[in-house]
Amino acid sequence: MLRSTIGISIVVLLFPLYVSANNLTFNLSDNKRKPLINAVVYAIPLNLAKPKLQAKQATIIQRNKTFLPYVSIFPKGTIATFLNQDSVKHHVYSFSAPKKFEIKLYSGKPAKTITFDRPGIVTFGCNIHDDMLAYAYVVDTPYYGLSNSVGWTVLKGLPNGQYLLKVEHPQQKKGVNVQQKISLPSKVNNFSYKLALKPQWKKRKKKKTNDFIYDESQAN
Repeated sequence: MLRSTIGISIVVLLFPLYVSANNLTFNLSDNKRKPLINAVVYAIPLNLAKPKLQAKQATIIQRNKTFLPYVSIFPKGTIATFLNQDSVKHHVYSFSAPKKFEIKLYSGKPAKTITFDRPGIVTFGCNIHDDMLAYAYVVDTPYYGLSNSVGWTVLKGLPNGQYLLKVEHPQQKKGVNVQQKISLPSKVNNFSYKLALKPQWKKRKKKKTNDFIYDESQAN
């Protein structure tokens, strides 16, 4: 009877060590300390077996001459469809090294899909409508998130171990890398980062012009 009790106690004590998973929360802000939407956060395991990535199907919509969503995060191997919901044709393309592709003039759902099979940032646009632009971040990890309108996101279910955290944004200044090595479990599971953004150009609000103006509100 004593042996059974000891055995049960050992199982109870050891079991949490094998099922421990960690949730990390992130608060992202811009140069003006305002909540930053569309910031990409991901964690790369450093001392763990390479996690298996689950194949994903994605749809990128063109509506009102705009790509939706503006920023996507794809695990490596994601197959995407570019669905045109506009009444005009689009010609989608990318010259980015991780994925160069082209879908020539089309309406509705094209027969061609795009497989994002290399990690990195893929910028794509429309060869007909120059102001259409969007981004896909292809990651080789299942632990990733995209910040919402209040600058918040969460990474769930990270096993104990060492990771490299990375934070990126399409308007982030070149040469500025936001990354941090962490070990889990940790007493600190909440992270806050401020990203330096490049100044943006905006369309003038006039009826008969496509001129652009410099937006100083995004500059330091």
